[in-house]
Amino acid sequence: MFVDSDDYIDHKAVETLVNILKIKKYDVIRFNGILEPIKQLKNPYKKNFIEEEIDKYKIYELLIQTKVLNNLCFSIYNSKIIKNIKSFDEKISNCEDYLVNLEILTKVDKMLMIEDILYHYVINDKSTTKNNSLKVIKKNINEQLFVYKKLFDYLKKWNMDDKDNIVQV
Repeated sequence: MFVDSDDYIDHKAVETLVNILKIKKYDVIRFNGILEPIKQLKNPYKKNFIEEEIDKYKIYELLIQTKVLNNLCFSIYNSKIIKNIKSFDEKISNCEDYLVNLEILTKVDKMLMIEDILYHYVINDKSTTKNNSLKVIKKNINEQLFVYKKLFDYLKKWNMDDKDNIVQV
């Protein structure tokens, strides 16, 4: 489980996730998070994904078509899946979670999405995504372009880049 230094997990998070894993093993369990202090759900799951075991192709669709899988924080990962991840790049500060998730979710066979709010995402007004300086905006755009280029590499790897398998975004 990844927890940013300014965020926190719900008091029932570990117990909830352990109880699920006692019943069935998943590579990833995704849960909801809430923005603090405004108490708004961040990228909430649509009802039709809740409490659903999701296969590899559906994972790829969600990763490409929605923001549901953009971050690392709203998940618990099997340690075997996240070992030897090569995508961690400390120079990237924008879309870095998405970049890492491309690699992680390529290794995932079974994922469960639950409705429980187990993560509290504290809004940081000093975040690079909130900075309006031209230098930071240019850096963020370049990082996003880098990550999108990586996405196209993964689309090829997943056989989702030809005209018969292309995912409509």
